[in-house]
Amino acid sequence: MKTPNSSSPVISDGSAKFGGIFRDLAMGLNQQMFYWGRDVVHPDGNLLVSAGFQKRPAAALQSASCYSLEFSGGRIELHGSYAGWFQENTGFLFIRPLARSVRWLEGNPPVPGQWGLEHMETSPDSQLHTLAKPFLSWLLLHEKQVADATSPRYRFNCHTQFKKLPKSKSWLSPANANRWMEAFRDNPASCPRARHFPKQTNSQ
Repeated sequence: MKTPNSSSPVISDGSAKFGGIFRDLAMGLNQQMFYWGRDVVHPDGNLLVSAGFQKRPAAALQSASCYSLEFSGGRIELHGSYAGWFQENTGFLFIRPLARSVRWLEGNPPVPGQWGLEHMETSPDSQLHTLAKPFLSWLLLHEKQVADATSPRYRFNCHTQFKKLPKSKSWLSPANANRWMEAFRDNPASCPRARHFPKQTNSQ
């Protein structure tokens, strides 16, 4: 079984910065999940399916779908309430209603809504970061695929729509968000908190 590369430097487990930077990640993934929802209904067709995802009915939810893709020795799973990367007995899981990322301890992804604490490890530590890396690599690849397949302002327009939602908490602009995700994936020890991240003002 392929294991994610854990050789990149990380900040100390349990440090205040590590907890804070995972909260930043949660905000970014919450925004990103809205983008993926827009990708599903793109006028030119479902961009997730075009990227190779398998679409199937969501367990225990009527009139809902979920998506899966084999990636980097595991499987990407996208649902309305969660997203993650999973191997045989562990994985990275972002739970949208809880606004947090956890290390999933089961062999199968969760049924939406069934987030029992006995099935997860909630500490924002280096093990969680290691499991997050394949998921973030897929995220960045997907954003490049979307940029290549759509108009230059498509993702910026998704960001504008998200900001207009009631009670939405908009995050970094799409290009700056991708730069932050890459920095966090590659070297969380030097990755600034999102509010301090150097913005490119001309980035959409």
